[in-house]
Amino acid sequence: MNTMHEVEAVKPLKTPLLYTCTLGGLSAMTAACVTNPVDVVKTKLQLQGELGSNRVRGYNGVLGGMWRIGREEGLAGLYRGVSASVLREAVYSSLRLGLYEPIKEVLGATDPTSTPLWTKFLAAGTSGAIGAAISTPTDLVKVRFQSVLPGQPKPYRSTLHAFVEIFRQGGLRALYVGTNANTQRAVLLTGSQLAAYDHSKHYIINRGWMHEGYQLHLVSSVFAGLVCSITTSPIDSVKTRLMNQSSRGALYRNTFDCFVKTIRAEGPFALYKGFFSQWLRIAPHTVVSFMVFEFLRKLTGIKPI
Repeated sequence: MNTMHEVEAVKPLKTPLLYTCTLGGLSAMTAACVTNPVDVVKTKLQLQGELGSNRVRGYNGVLGGMWRIGREEGLAGLYRGVSASVLREAVYSSLRLGLYEPIKEVLGATDPTSTPLWTKFLAAGTSGAIGAAISTPTDLVKVRFQSVLPGQPKPYRSTLHAFVEIFRQGGLRALYVGTNANTQRAVLLTGSQLAAYDHSKHYIINRGWMHEGYQLHLVSSVFAGLVCSITTSPIDSVKTRLMNQSSRGALYRNTFDCFVKTIRAEGPFALYKGFFSQWLRIAPHTVVSFMVFEFLRKLTGIKPI
């Protein structure tokens, strides 16, 4: 005879989509505020020595980069682009985290303890692609703000001014520069991150190693952060370069062209430039996002992922 727990496990998701989207957005917005300094360093490291140039030389690793930015630009430099970053998460992560479980159910997932990994990856990749395609303008503005060098004037007065100015100069198309790379990155990131979190969490539960709770959420989110750092670093570097270029001085035609030119000029390891900062950003971002998301779900009576 089925227990109450088993009956609950096969019940379709009844939680309103707006709730999960809102909680997902709030979780990632919190994480963005925590990790913005590392995100700034990651962006500068990815652009350092772009195509053999001397651009942004002198950022020696994550800690050295944070020290230099803090010394030369102060706290404001480390939190450059934070408003665009938070706005991005409000759109991107609301959709990718909120749509994950409904899409997973559409693909046939009914019991979270035995859902195949491929179903989780496909559901997460799809929700990530939707979120990234819609939120690309906010990501573009974030990169433009974070790539500013010491002594250079800010490219825009504010996040709103950035949207207006970019649109004025190049229309709607200019706001969606790098959409392909951004969407491809989101498929890899959300697909690997959410699937790794969900699968590792239930793998641990199924084997009786841990029970549902904060310790399990921490272990699973740390693992998920490592997995998605490895899978997304190359496409993240390409996305950063594509978004940083202006329409008037484009270095790359598309994602593939950026891959080829980067490897030719700087070697294949250039695609993993800033990997440590990428991991230092994604790991705490993943941990904070999932820990807060699970906490808010519990607080509002929504079952865990």
